Amino acid sequence: MPWLTAAYPPHHPARYPYLRIRTLAPGETAPLLAVFAQLGPEARLQRYHAPWPHLPERMLRALADLHPQRHVALLASRGDRPVAIGRWQLERAISRDSDQTSGHQPSPTAEVAIEVVDRLHGLGVGSALLGELAVRALRAGVETFAMHVREGNTRAQSWLETLAAQPDPAVDGRWSVPVSRVVRQHPLQPPAA
Repeated sequence: MPWLTAAYPPHHPARYPYLRIRTLAPGETAPLLAVFAQLGPEARLQRYHAPWPHLPERMLRALADLHPQRHVALLASRGDRPVAIGRWQLERAISRDSDQTSGHQPSPTAEVAIEVVDRLHGLGVGSALLGELAVRALRAGVETFAMHVREGNTRAQSWLETLAAQPDPAVDGRWSVPVSRVVRQHPLQPPAA
C-alpha cells in the first residue's frame, strides 16, 4: 500500500539505532500476536486492562483495522524480532454541528497505547515509538494525545509526568499531553514524505 511505505519507509531512529521502526499495514496481525506473546500477565493487564492469556479475535481485528488518518500503528523490532507496538487512534466526538447522518466527526484528540515486551522495559523503546507516533499524528492534524493508565501503574504515570502530561480530573486514569510537546521532547524525524 503506497500510502504506508512511500512516506515512512522502515528505518532506524538516530537516538535508538538498535530499533527498526515501520508502519503496520491494515490487517497485519502477526506482529501484534508476536509482541503480545512476549508480554507477561502483569504487562497484559496494564496494557489491555484485562488478564487475557490470548488476544480475543474481536480485539485482534480492531487492532489491525488501520487507516493513516484515523488509526496508525507502528512496530519496533530488534533484528527480525517484534518487540513493541505503538498506536494512536482518533477519538470520535458527538456534536450538534456534526454530520447529521452519522452524528460523528473526528476529534483533534487521539488515544495512544504502547506495549513493549517485558525484557525491554526502561530502555527507551516506548519513548522511541511515542516520538514517531507524534510526528505522524501532528501531520494528520491531531493536537492532543490521551492515554489511559491503570491505577497503581506508577512506572507509566512517572513516564507521563516526564512528558508533562496532565491527569484528567473528570476521568480516572486518563492523561493528556499536546502532541507538539511530545514532538519537541522526542525530536525523532522519520524520512521526509
